[in-house]
Amino acid sequence: MSHLERLSLTSALALIVASTVGCGADQGASAPVLPQSNAATLPGAFAQPEKGGRFTGSYSGSFSARACGARHDGHFDFRGTGDAQYIGSSSESGTLLGSKYRGADLCDWFDIVRLTSTARKGDYVVLAVDGQHENVETPCNQRLDWHVKYGEGEFNGANGAGKVTIACTAESVEADHRSSGTYVDRWTGRLTFTR
Repeated sequence: MSHLERLSLTSALALIVASTVGCGADQGASAPVLPQSNAATLPGAFAQPEKGGRFTGSYSGSFSARACGARHDGHFDFRGTGDAQYIGSSSESGTLLGSKYRGADLCDWFDIVRLTSTARKGDYVVLAVDGQHENVETPCNQRLDWHVKYGEGEFNGANGAGKVTIACTAESVEADHRSSGTYVDRWTGRLTFTR
């Protein structure tokens, strides 16, 4: 007999006993105590178990960039494919913006990156990336921080944080601080989700 069938039978017996106690039984006698239902005993009834844990991934593809400079902000557009733990074969896309601090040799690279399952396009996680570095015109060959903004599909309720390193090979560098080429990145950290 399943736990739910026992629970239903217990509830029915409690109703019979309660009606018997009220109909001619000794009013001084106490009704038998039956085990009470406890939602925690029903596995998975309310809380979703957490999935995930240690997270690693690597992607490669192409980029185009404009250097972060004293008189202009930078950008780093990139698209690639690869593989990541829990996501599997997937694509990566993002645009990082670079903002120079006045009076400082720091450039802050930030914005979001989306990792999307190749097999199920509705399963993806969106990560916020951020990092400040001295005298850095692009986020290439730098280590940046990331944390989860949100997830969809399989990654509903996603949470986590870590580091990403982007290694670039510039294939063209233009006079107006623009460049393009290929990149390989590596993600490390923790990723958890509840779906």
